[in-house]
Amino acid sequence: MSSINSRKFNRRATKQLLPGSAGVSNPITHAIQSLCYIPNPQPPTASPCSSSIGLARQLLAGTALAQETRSESDQPVAVSQVIDEPLRWIFPGWIPAGKISVLFGEPGVGKSQISLDIAARLSCGREMPNPPGHEAPSKHRVPSPARSMSDEGRRATPKTKHPESCVLLFSSEDSISNTIKPRLMAAGADCDRIRVFPSGGHGVLADPIALTAQIVAHNASLVIVDPLTAYAGSHDIYRDQHMRRMLAPLAMVAEKTGAAILLIHHVNKSGRGSALMRSAGSIGITATARSVMMVGKDPADPSKRVLAHVKGNLGQPPPSLRFHFVQDEGSEQPHIEWDGVTENTTADSLLQSRPQTPSSQMLAENFLRDVLSAGPRPSKEVEDLAAAHGIASRTLDRAKQAVTRSVKVGAPGMAQSWQTELKS
Repeated sequence: MSSINSRKFNRRATKQLLPGSAGVSNPITHAIQSLCYIPNPQPPTASPCSSSIGLARQLLAGTALAQETRSESDQPVAVSQVIDEPLRWIFPGWIPAGKISVLFGEPGVGKSQISLDIAARLSCGREMPNPPGHEAPSKHRVPSPARSMSDEGRRATPKTKHPESCVLLFSSEDSISNTIKPRLMAAGADCDRIRVFPSGGHGVLADPIALTAQIVAHNASLVIVDPLTAYAGSHDIYRDQHMRRMLAPLAMVAEKTGAAILLIHHVNKSGRGSALMRSAGSIGITATARSVMMVGKDPADPSKRVLAHVKGNLGQPPPSLRFHFVQDEGSEQPHIEWDGVTENTTADSLLQSRPQTPSSQMLAENFLRDVLSAGPRPSKEVEDLAAAHGIASRTLDRAKQAVTRSVKVGAPGMAQSWQTELKS
């Protein structure tokens, strides 16, 4: 059984994917072009590649003949016949090649900035911010023809050298012209090697064949989806089957092309549970991912941020990394400065340090303690005051059970009324 994740690159075959190229009589090429129009792409000269045209052909054939070949593909094989493949990394310890990774966090903490910083480093071959002693071995790095590059004067970071490679960016929230491009330029990116979709690229991401064709045509080693929820379409992110149905094709594309797929995501609003359970939506999202990361404010210094490892079953988890934002004079957007390892900060500790938003019942209980601090009051009056403060009757009932009791007042045989007082 041959390895399905070939690392060889056929430039001539890749050119056949591009509309207008000579020699496009291949029926598979026509099929890809009919499914995905690539508007005059211009691959960078001497750009490296981590995928091959053969992968696109396998994906196309596997999709078109899924029903006919199901019985054959379901036949077991001896593990001894499977060709070993080394695990390769885009960002050693954090983002594996050929897999789905998830980066989540609250709004405004720097999720998109991190993804663009990684994209910028890949685009011009700069080092990833791994601390000394945590770099991936050279045989585990994404293979590409290395090119020398003078980077003197750039911001100093711990070194994990990569060759240059291209990045596909699917972004549906930030403006390309006044946010994404200035951020990339501030991060020192080679913007010729980063490809964006002016209309968001929703159709491309939803079509495995179109996505594979774009990865192959542009020699992309990383695909960024920011944010995941904007590309869910008809899939309900809170339903496990929906998310697995959406992410399974992406996982297949990642595996067959060797490109890493990084999903930018949000935290949920529960305020409870471990970090792994705090990713918004179905657990199927983090279950499908091979690496899950979280970014949050540094508990020791809220002006800084921490990138923390949440889940990973591909090796020893890396230590958390601290960073902060710097805006150079004349730059429209800030860039990230990495400050190194923070040994005692984990994803769970980031969550524990967050100020917890009081629940509606907690607010109602505090309201009752306040209005009853001087003594009992007529129950009807308490209810009217609660309604005026926007407290729902059911929430008030739960709060009353927790901190108050009702007392009937009035002489026997005379008109009686109910009052509410705090429990002793």
